[in-house]
Amino acid sequence: MKKIFCFNNGGENAWYTAIAMAEDGACIATHVCSHESFMKHDLGITSDWKHNLYNKYYGEGNWELEWIDNPKTHEGLKLAYSRHVQHTKIQEGVIMKFEIKSATNGFILKCEDDGELYVHQESDEIEVFADFLRLLCDTYGPQDGRHEAQRIHVLVRPGDKHPDFNGCPECGEHRE
Repeated sequence: MKKIFCFNNGGENAWYTAIAMAEDGACIATHVCSHESFMKHDLGITSDWKHNLYNKYYGEGNWELEWIDNPKTHEGLKLAYSRHVQHTKIQEGVIMKFEIKSATNGFILKCEDDGELYVHQESDEIEVFADFLRLLCDTYGPQDGRHEAQRIHVLVRPGDKHPDFNGCPECGEHRE
């Protein structure tokens, strides 16, 4: 059963925003309420309002609503919100254009949305570029972590013809 987190997203003076957010971070429904006490009704917890939207998103009967009193501390909602932020960065069908250029003492990343980011190059060009790729991945890449089934991890290793090369780190083969 999929969770849909419902909560007060703030407001004042008869303009309070109620939000229903899916586990995956999609904002399924919103409603402007004149008072916080109407939110549970207006999002469908105590009524059938918005149920057509929830059925359309998850399929009929495959979801349940959960009212969140403290959105800033609820772990499930915090995870959903982090996914929401990721969805807004990279949306299906949207292309973000990046340009990477080498420059004196560094590299320049140009993103059509964010402008430019400069990474200073000191003594080790390879390690600095690896740091640059790590920053690029952390800032624009998918949410991943050490406990995930897959993750992006940028490493610097000796070339296979270098005397310090000790084999493929994944399989231990390819030694000469």
